Amino acid sequence: MKNSRHDRDISFFLDDVHRHTGHGILFYDREERNFRVKGALPPFCRCCLEDAWLSERCRDVYEEASRNALLTGEPFHYTCWAGLMLAAVALAPFTRCIGCAAIGGFRAASEAGSQANFSDATGGLIPPKKARIAGLLAEAPPISSTQLRGLGAYLQDAGFASGLNSAGYFRRRHEIYLQQRAIAEVSHKLGAAAISPSALVRRANGLIAGLARADGERRRRLCAHYLAMVLHASKWDMVRLKAHLRVPLALLARDAILRGEAWTDAARLERRFMERLDQAGTIEDVCYLFHEILVDCALHATQPAGLRPPVSERVVRWLESNYHKSVTLEGASLAVGASAPSIIKHIKRDTGKTFHALLLEIRISEAKRFLASAVHDLSSIAQQCGFYDQSHFTRHFRKATNLTPGQFRRLMTISEKDILEP
Repeated sequence: MKNSRHDRDISFFLDDVHRHTGHGILFYDREERNFRVKGALPPFCRCCLEDAWLSERCRDVYEEASRNALLTGEPFHYTCWAGLMLAAVALAPFTRCIGCAAIGGFRAASEAGSQANFSDATGGLIPPKKARIAGLLAEAPPISSTQLRGLGAYLQDAGFASGLNSAGYFRRRHEIYLQQRAIAEVSHKLGAAAISPSALVRRANGLIAGLARADGERRRRLCAHYLAMVLHASKWDMVRLKAHLRVPLALLARDAILRGEAWTDAARLERRFMERLDQAGTIEDVCYLFHEILVDCALHATQPAGLRPPVSERVVRWLESNYHKSVTLEGASLAVGASAPSIIKHIKRDTGKTFHALLLEIRISEAKRFLASAVHDLSSIAQQCGFYDQSHFTRHFRKATNLTPGQFRRLMTISEKDILEP
């Protein structure tokens, strides 16, 4: 089994689910395309797994279940090729989906089409074998939709408790799925309608103005509607999408300045938002990050005057002012008035990064700004951005961007001809 690194955790997981539910459970290994079973499966499922022709159909079912459970970030309730019901959850240690765990082989009491589906799917079987399997299908244990959802929820929680799955990662997957579904619904309503640049600007203004007055779900809908319009106008091109999203981010900075925040703080925050979007590698990630940024800004804008910012925000602001120095966690702790463990916990929860990774991200962001100016040499930039030396700077810059500082600088050099050409 190629997943030997997680073999023990999977065994404990299967044992725990079987012991608490009383049902047989299987694990489908995506790499090996085989099954591991704990407990007694329903007779029909056992028969399928023992038959080479039928088990291949089962593999296809569980491959699809693995993909869909990971895509939605929630238990996947499905009917197999023969019409029997199952609940499956993806197993994704370190965010890599290695397969799915499932409890299935149930027949819904109200389902009248299972036999027809089965007959259509097994037309190539010889009559005696087909009759035997049809009998096993008819004996499948019944289950209600409520009970099936309960099994799925338990599988999901057991995956988190086992350490195989990260609750934060699956929550993010589910939120991305909900957002993309909302965007798809709006896109369907838009159809082939043309969207002018002025309409996008008006919508961006409406989005920013509505943030402070909206609750969580209303913010989600406003954001999804705006993103659907932008995606429609940009023809789902990620570069154009990011370019359009600079407008509402600029409006957020404008509003922050009008509320009395320092211009330099607002401009720095806007640049940080741009950097976060630039690092997103897929359209889904860009959309989700954009929504996160809007929520963060809405919460910040509605804070009562004098209320102290959250720990993570205080740390980020301190890092943005001290990234060029010899930064330590102890120094941040003294500066923001929070313990080192509290800083680690809040930074990880709010940004998904470690303290050191966040510091590097800020240093790389500032280094890009210096490189774009084409004034400072690489050694000077390394020193001004807090790196030990040019070699240290180059190593981390290449890791973050897949480019050396010199290559990045050359890409940022634009000739006068390029600027003037339409």
